Amino acid sequence: MKQQGKIRQIFLDHFERFLEVAKKSQETPPTVEEPLLPNGKKKPRKKKQPKKIIRVRPVQLENIYKMLACRTGILGYHWYICPLGCGFEIAVPHSCKSRFCSCCGYIATDNWIKVRFNYLLDCPYQHVVVTIPAAYRWMIKLDKKVTLNFFLHCATETIQEWSKDRGFTVGIISFYHSFGGIYQFHPHFHLIVSCGGIRKDGSWQDLGGQLPPHVIVEKFKAKFVNGFKELFKTEKLKTTANLARVLYQIDHPFDNHWQFHVERITRSNKATMAYCIRYAKKMIISEKRIYRYDGKQIFYVCSKKVNGKKIKFIQQDDAITFIDKVIQHIPEKHFKLIRYFGFYANNIYTKKLYDHVARKFKPLDDTGEKDSWRNRQWRRNRKDPLTCPRCKCELVLSQVTFPSYYLMYNWGELLAANHQRYQQRLITCLDYSERKKRIQTRPISLLLPLSDLPRPISTTY
Repeated sequence: MKQQGKIRQIFLDHFERFLEVAKKSQETPPTVEEPLLPNGKKKPRKKKQPKKIIRVRPVQLENIYKMLACRTGILGYHWYICPLGCGFEIAVPHSCKSRFCSCCGYIATDNWIKVRFNYLLDCPYQHVVVTIPAAYRWMIKLDKKVTLNFFLHCATETIQEWSKDRGFTVGIISFYHSFGGIYQFHPHFHLIVSCGGIRKDGSWQDLGGQLPPHVIVEKFKAKFVNGFKELFKTEKLKTTANLARVLYQIDHPFDNHWQFHVERITRSNKATMAYCIRYAKKMIISEKRIYRYDGKQIFYVCSKKVNGKKIKFIQQDDAITFIDKVIQHIPEKHFKLIRYFGFYANNIYTKKLYDHVARKFKPLDDTGEKDSWRNRQWRRNRKDPLTCPRCKCELVLSQVTFPSYYLMYNWGELLAANHQRYQQRLITCLDYSERKKRIQTRPISLLLPLSDLPRPISTTY
């Protein structure tokens, strides 16, 4: 059995209990009067660790329900029938198109590479990584849409102002990444900046070297700190803390380490962009990194840097902690993870600049188009799924069904649909040390008895 479905299985087993724990964590504990000591004084209180409050946003519920309903029939079907009337028909269930789904995220990544590489030009680029100190992360969580938009515009405007002062306009593609090697909340942006730009007369000017990070980071710090203060002063960001205290916390980490890392001019533009898009479109954690799940504990692979070297280690978490750690990286609804600036921006002025650049450089790939479900199934099984096995003719679309609204599904309906679609609930995986040796997988746990599963349906593809 292939190593897939582990994330789906974890959520099917524990997400209902996770919602109960989250609801219970938000309840205020009742006040209890403490008894007095014989001397009339109150008993000294023991210091307790602060209770962690788990809040579940509506967009998190939406993405999780969509992921669990993916390819189960809850989201609807495409019905295909034989035009010759032999009676053969198939029902193709709809996918969820969610970034939180590992299968749909992989397809979205592949489609973006095939489509956008026809638009992006094969000019020299530099890979820039922009982060902020950890002291600002709790402020980012107050309103992620406002703060992350402001964070990105500060970084891109700083680079664009630096290039316009020298008489040319650069092209920038930005990718938002929200997590680090141990899947903590670590917001940062990857910027792919062209090494040069287009002048007003239509001529191309090479940069002649790398972007000066020591110059750009100082402008970025001043722009970010001053603008962040204005967000609190104008009440676009609200908090219960004292305003003077918040403004002091914004000023305090000004002298800390601000990473504005500029890498060398990349020679492989496709590989660099494929690396950035992989973390922007795909699932937060790969199925391969979860190497053991026994029904209660999850063992997965994390990475961190020690003395400048990247090492991997095994992290163990219970199901509630793992779910909370993963779903915090689900972005807000309608938040664009990939954006374009400079001569890549979508407006009339920059389109003219893009035409001038396109005369000098060719696209990264001019043969790209979106891959269809039919082509993916043919590559997987070497059989055309829309061909009647009896008449050997092409099937025609009969009808398309859609759900009323996916957030209206109850938990029992999701469990029943998953048990019907995914017949075998046996999870097989490898230990991290054994996986390197490529030995045969071994079963870990049988979460559902096979005798209780329904029979497969022949018409469901």
